[in-house]
Amino acid sequence: SVVTSNENSAYRAVTYLLEHGHRKIGYICGETVIRNFPLRERGYVRALREYGLIASPAFRVTVGTTVGSSYASMRAWLEHHPQLPTAFFAENDIMALGCMRALSEYGVEIPNEVSMFGFDDLNFASIANPPLTTMRVPNRAMGELAVKALIESVRQPTDYSRVTHLSTTLVERQSVRTIET
Repeated sequence: SVVTSNENSAYRAVTYLLEHGHRKIGYICGETVIRNFPLRERGYVRALREYGLIASPAFRVTVGTTVGSSYASMRAWLEHHPQLPTAFFAENDIMALGCMRALSEYGVEIPNEVSMFGFDDLNFASIANPPLTTMRVPNRAMGELAVKALIESVRQPTDYSRVTHLSTTLVERQSVRTIET
């Protein structure tokens, strides 16, 4: 199989936030858990731990997995959580974009009050307001490698399997600010 290096990519994303001065970093997770999400959370927790921090349950927001449902979930969360982190890491761009809209409508300025970091680099990430900092997943390369591996396994069968992990690329846009300490 060919997969994204989810844990290490999330670790790099959260480390980026930490290097920009953020120490209160929230986690936006999907109410529907897909295979990649627990790996991304492990990377988030590992990065915090390396900086001597722990993931605060107060800044964990469980949202729907569509733009509309993540927006609605974040709006509901904001009604009961007056204290915000300085940044959020979201399991994917769809959730990040819905949450950004809810935060903005709630009067929270991104990135001046809360920074946002997504994952996937969907087309909409570059045109969000502000454009979303994210991790780009090499989808085309994943598909090409998967087809090549399939053809190879048909031509030369083996009694073992292999997993190829592809790195992501950090795409720096305007949704993260630097906190001067």
